[in-house]
Amino acid sequence: MLTPYDVINSLEELVMIAGDSTMLYFNVVDNDDVPVDISTGTSSWVLSPYGDETSVALTKSGTIESTSQFSIELDTADTASLKGKFVQQCVHVDFLGKEFRKQGLVTIVPRID
Repeated sequence: MLTPYDVINSLEELVMIAGDSTMLYFNVVDNDDVPVDISTGTSSWVLSPYGDETSVALTKSGTIESTSQFSIELDTADTASLKGKFVQQCVHVDFLGKEFRKQGLVTIVPRID
């Protein structure tokens, strides 16, 4: 049985090690799962501590990869000091101001050196 939280968390959970660099790719679709043309507008990604979505741990601007996909590049320095459970949201705002947003969980585990 799906809970309302399952529906909101439409992104797959991401687990990573602090200080890892990675590329995240997001496909933008409407409510009917039809790809949205994102060639205009802005794309971004926000990370907040789980349970404290009013605090922002990291914000990144997106790069348009194709007509309906954008990417976020996480550098080593972006996550080096982070650990724990977070909520991620990817957002695209088109030229008319319409917002397309997805959410999911991120777990960052400490690096063992």
